[in-house]
Amino acid sequence: MLTSYSNVFVGISLANKTLTPQGVKYILDFAASEFECRRLVFLVADQLNLINLRVFESGSHDTLSKKVYQESETFIECIKVGLASWSGSIEFIDIITWNQILDRGYWNAYMKIFSQFIQNTIFQKDLEDIARKFARGRGKGDDMASVHYLSTYLISELPTLLEGIRYKNKIYSSMVYPTYHGEAMDEIAKGIVAGRYGLFHDIEYKCQIKHLFLSSDGHPTSSSAIPGAKS
Repeated sequence: MLTSYSNVFVGISLANKTLTPQGVKYILDFAASEFECRRLVFLVADQLNLINLRVFESGSHDTLSKKVYQESETFIECIKVGLASWSGSIEFIDIITWNQILDRGYWNAYMKIFSQFIQNTIFQKDLEDIARKFARGRGKGDDMASVHYLSTYLISELPTLLEGIRYKNKIYSSMVYPTYHGEAMDEIAKGIVAGRYGLFHDIEYKCQIKHLFLSSDGHPTSSSAIPGAKS
């Protein structure tokens, strides 16, 4: 499979409660203009949100899983409405969920990253600082068990930020990362690329990421890019 930067994926978090069909159209316009996009998939990170729910809400696994499914369906419908009214042209567009990207390549990268999280105190601290800030906003910032568990959300996300995703025998190596508040993961990704942690020598960095900053009403305000991927 050849790496192609014209294959774009869009990361959609279920924590993004302000996504609208109009916002979906802004994302599509951005992807089409920034990447000369030929193929695009919306990646709805549904199963990752189980990590958040287990920390911040009570309920059985079945109850929380049902909530994730319902929220995911709402997001997928929102994306479909935006797609239906978009006037642009991209050769192939699809909507996928988290389990559809969990192939051997993903898990190999995940295990390497998780291993370094356990061994590398600088890397661990940086991820836990992000998790703690998120947890503090919901009253869990002083609970180290919660902070540590929330860090696994970030670890789960990192393989996609570093290597892109694989879907239907194609590699998607460009990413649009819509955000409303600025992403602390920017600094982690930049740090990895710059060799701050000295630990990813056996993971090929090949994902090109551009962040689309959106206002609370879904309008674009600015964008930024992670340093270019290795060719």
